[in-house]
Order: sequence, then structure tokens, then C-alpha cells
Amino acid sequence: MKLINNIIFLSIILFSFNANAQWTALNNPSGALPFSMEIHNDTIYLGTVGNGIYRSTDGGNNWTQINNGITSMQIWTINHCGNTIFASSTGGMVYKSIDEGSNWILSNTGISSTAIVRKFVLANGKIFATTTNNGVIISSDNGDTWTQHNAGIVGLVAEPLMAVQSDLFVGVNQKVYKYDSGNQNWIMQSNGLFNNTVGSLTYIDNNSQVTLFAATSNANDVSKSIDDGSNWTLADNGLPNVGVWSLLGINTTVFAGNDYGVYQTTNQGLNWTDISGFDFASPAKFLNSSSTDLFVIQGAKVWKKSLSSLGITGINTELKNLKIGFYPNPVIDKIYFSNALQIKYYEIVDLTGQTVMSGSFNNESIELSGLHNGIYAIILTTADNNRIQHKIIKGL
Repeated sequence: MKLINNIIFLSIILFSFNANAQWTALNNPSGALPFSMEIHNDTIYLGTVGNGIYRSTDGGNNWTQINNGITSMQIWTINHCGNTIFASSTGGMVYKSIDEGSNWILSNTGISSTAIVRKFVLANGKIFATTTNNGVIISSDNGDTWTQHNAGIVGLVAEPLMAVQSDLFVGVNQKVYKYDSGNQNWIMQSNGLFNNTVGSLTYIDNNSQVTLFAATSNANDVSKSIDDGSNWTLADNGLPNVGVWSLLGINTTVFAGNDYGVYQTTNQGLNWTDISGFDFASPAKFLNSSSTDLFVIQGAKVWKKSLSSLGITGINTELKNLKIGFYPNPVIDKIYFSNALQIKYYEIVDLTGQTVMSGSFNNESIELSGLHNGIYAIILTTADNNRIQHKIIKGL
């Protein structure tokens, strides 16, 4: 019996060691310090402190500097929105690229020179962005011009921004707000959240059950919501009492980057496990993933760890990056789509599970004027038979 116990104990130790020992530090681009990161279709875009943007197409082994058109070299954030990449720098500078970063143009008309843009998201056919002191800004012309869009929001320091199916959420100071696309304003969705700075948002979707996660950057609070943000409960068991800087949901697993490293939960935050294993403790930021690896910026380096070593298999990078925009929702007669080139077929299902409409997808719109008012699921099928499901509301 003692031998069996020793074997079990040794297995646990070896498992923990292996989990913490499988991070690989990538070589930084020569003379550059990582500052932000985005991954799209397994291509890594790396923003740096003073050297602009680099791109890697081989998992971070080799880097190419891609600064044509960029004049301000401290890159705060990079985000892929539809067919456009946006990058922000100091002094309200925003750049966009429509050729995967090979060329950039200045795209900051309407943005204050005192603002720093922290996140870009495509939603409802428009580009939404958060800023340090202008709150939320919005562009209806793919970034050519920007306006503030803060109706309903109290406070102007906004950072995390997240699209979940047809919904949009933003973290502003100590609150989370949800966007009401019909009335074009923000509604506070913070019941149960502690009054700490909301620094990151993510979600997971388990068989159409969406769970939202919000984390604070000045405490170890991680909270979750299973009712679209109406109510939040703590989900931080096992996390150290330090700020959380980044969240990432993959399949049914959530990762948190904090002041010590990276933690993981596979049971919606009931327990968190330390999977760090870095050279030293340092804030872990910009968690992201490719089809095979988890990436994070920590200790002025980019690190990666295989998803398979974390028990994650079957991630589809095309679906991960397929951020389909559709609007309006609620819809009166016709619903429009953006970034949906891979969709070939659609079904609309009512609350009883009955398919009420279906057909080939034309990548632009679906006529719904003959549909009765109510709540439906629209199921979009890609050319390789992957299915994406969203909720839509017909009628006001």
C-alpha cells in the first residue's frame, strides 16, 4: 500500500513538473522588447516597446519587421478585425493594414492625441475600440474616422472589450457594460462584481452554454456569469492574491495571466492550477493561442507551451479567428453579415428545436420578414462542416 501511495505521489510530482517545464522561450527580434501580441491563422504579430511590429509565420522561430507606414514605434495593441489589422501607439496614433501587416496607413481621425487605444473589436459591422481616457470609440468606415460612443457609461478609462456571438461587452473602471445595439447605448451588467479595476474579459462556450469571465488587474478577483452578464459570482479558488492581467478561453478551459505567471481552470473557476514554470515571477500578459500552442508575454519574453500538454486538442484556428459580425440584433426584416466568407449554409431553429428556415448562404444577408417574432438560434455551417451557433431576436 505504501508503495502504491509513493507511486501515486511520484506521478503527481512528475505531472506537475512536466506541466511547468514545457514552456519554451522564443527568441526576441534583435534588439526588441515584446509589448503586445496578436495571433491570427497561426501568424503571430508582435508589438514592441520601440521597434514597431514584427510578424512570424513559423511559430515565433523567425521574425520579420513590418513597419512600412508606421512612424510611432511603441505598439500598445494589435487586433485582427475581419480583413483589417489595427495597431495603436502613443499620442492617439492608430494604424491599419489590409494586407496582413505588409503596409500600414494612419487611421486616427477623431481620436484625441491624449488617448491610447487598448483593444479593437469588430461587432455589428462596425469597429469598436477602448481607450485610456476617452472611453469607447467607434468607426463605421473601417477605421477611417472615429467618434466617442459612451452613452450609458460612467467613466472613461476602458480597456477590455469582447464580442460574444452577437453581444458586446466592455470593462470600464470597476464595471462591465453590455452594448444595446437597438438603442445604441451601454447597459451596466455588474451585479456581484467587486469594486476593482476590470482588466480583462473572456468566455467559453460549452454546448451552447456561454460562461463569461471578468478579471481585475489590482486584485486576484476572477468572476463568472452564466446569464449573459446579469449576475456575477467569484471563481478564484486557487489563485494567488495578485492582479490578473489577461484571460483566455479555449474550448472549455480558461487561462489567467497574473503577476506570478499563468494559471488554468478546467471547471469554470472552481479550482485554478499554476502552470507557470518561468524563469522568475513577472506579469503574464496578452495570452493568445495558435492551433497548436498557448502563447504569453512574460518577463520581456514571448513564451509558448503546447496545447496538447494542457489536455487541449481539436482547436480549430479558422473558427477561433472567424469573428463573424451580424447586425442588427434584434432584427426586423433582414440580417446582414460581415467576415463570413467561409460560411456555406445556414439554419434557423426555434426554441423547440424545429428548423424554421434554411438554405445556402450568400455572405451578405438573410431575409427574415416572414419569420414570427421571437428568439431563435442561427446555425452557420462552414465549407469543412464546422458549425457556429448564435442567438438572434426577431422583432422588437
